[in-house]
Amino acid sequence: MSARPNLIKAVKQLKLRGIYVFISQPSDYQAMNKEILLKLTKTNGMRGIYATLNKPYNQIKGELEKRGIDTGNIFFIDGVSKKKNTPENAGKVFYLSGPESLTDLSIAITVATNTGKYGFLLIDSLSTLLIYNDAHNTQKFAHYLISKMSSYGMTLAILTLDEDNSTKLLPTLAQFCTKVIRV
Repeated sequence: MSARPNLIKAVKQLKLRGIYVFISQPSDYQAMNKEILLKLTKTNGMRGIYATLNKPYNQIKGELEKRGIDTGNIFFIDGVSKKKNTPENAGKVFYLSGPESLTDLSIAITVATNTGKYGFLLIDSLSTLLIYNDAHNTQKFAHYLISKMSSYGMTLAILTLDEDNSTKLLPTLAQFCTKVIRV
């Protein structure tokens, strides 16, 4: 399934460095996610960190590989599976206890960014964080990510659904972003 032209146009706004929030309808969400990863990994040749909070690592990995995305260049943080971290998956994926664990997510992101191997962080999704965490803590976490990625000179792409609980945070977050892109 190919992406709609408006998705491709939206993703073209994503540059090598910057902080971006992508807002999409639920029907476009998965396509948007994959287009962003194609742009960052294939077009821009970047290695990155992908924090998946909606689907398990194995499922995401399979879907990305079907699209021709080299998952060997992506470190995954899985907030869905609740598996144990083992030596076999070290360096490929880190499993969180769940999407409500902002502290564990922060630590995993910090450890991965401190390696200096990665040029981007994709957070999938702000909407999911808001299901498990209150708006105040989610906003503080998003601000922390924005500050951290800016200080590292990395690209940050935050995906969110176009729904009330997510869009309430946007006025505050938009002050610190390179661009808020609505599809």
